[in-house]
Amino acid sequence: MGAEVLDLRLTTGIRIPCIVQGDADAKPLLLLHAWGESHRSFDRLVPLLRGFRVYAPDLRGQGDAEKPEHGYSLVEQAEDAIAFLSSVG
Repeated sequence: MGAEVLDLRLTTGIRIPCIVQGDADAKPLLLLHAWGESHRSFDRLVPLLRGFRVYAPDLRGQGDAEKPEHGYSLVEQAEDAIAFLSSVG
């Protein structure tokens, strides 16, 4: 199955893109990239993760995600991750 790109508006108020690959019934796996990176840092890894439903979002202020002036504390980043998980079920 090929990767798809979701364009999500989180309850924290930001819009982020997310690469999704794998069977919808497979065990979910969330990949969070390093600061200054994007979901593209996993381009070579994602195809190797067969058997998982892989989610690789761009985090706030990184890659193609929205880049608001505020919201970059560790707590706010964690809130984005929780909002992301909630949005994909």
